[in-house]
Amino acid sequence: MNDATSYERFPNAPIVEALLDIRVELPATTTLETLKGFAAHAKDRFPTEEQQQVLTAQFHLSGERVATDSRRHERGFLHASEDGTRMVQARLDGFTVNHLEPYNDWPELCADAKEYWARYIEVASPTAITRIALRFVNRILLPLPITELKDFVLTAPDIAPGAPQSLAGYEMQLLLTDEENEANIAVSQKAFVSPTTPDQLPLLFDIDVFAIGSFPTEGPELWERFDRLRAAKNRVFFESLTERTKEMFR
Repeated sequence: MNDATSYERFPNAPIVEALLDIRVELPATTTLETLKGFAAHAKDRFPTEEQQQVLTAQFHLSGERVATDSRRHERGFLHASEDGTRMVQARLDGFTVNHLEPYNDWPELCADAKEYWARYIEVASPTAITRIALRFVNRILLPLPITELKDFVLTAPDIAPGAPQSLAGYEMQLLLTDEENEANIAVSQKAFVSPTTPDQLPLLFDIDVFAIGSFPTEGPELWERFDRLRAAKNRVFFESLTERTKEMFR
């Protein structure tokens, strides 16, 4: 199998967002107030701070009436660079580094993750890692009209021969397993004709690669597992594209 380094590096890669995510268990002594200490490490590169919340809702049936109980819970902080293209999140359920367009490369994303994960450990004292993930969202502009989608993307829906063949959009989701890299891969494709790009079909090719289990919070093993997740991501991305599409990124 091809590894993460055997595929070519495109000078015009279609990545609009890449993120590295680590889900954790924290001791009861780690609170939202504790996580405020992370800002001291992040404020130089990520001066913009935003509090993150999650909305939970419960529905109660009483006779013929339905009552809704919704609550907002604070779960952590998002710290962003001045231009908004780089972010780091310190939450009660985990840690995330986001790189938005322009995405540079894996070494830069990984270096940011290693640096600020070490700071997160100092502040939050996680007792365990339960899930790790990489997610890459690609935006590919396919030329219209399209009569055969697989001229561009090999992982794509088949249109019945008797149905209209002019494609105006589609949405598809797959869940794959890469046993060699011990990874689950959620693949999502979404494309709809947009009035802002009348001659092109914008295709969002979203690859979310993750592993669930118990992982060490420190040491090289954690980052070796991320390398394997990246290998699984690259395999899906590169093997799903035709040479015609790859030529668009060279």
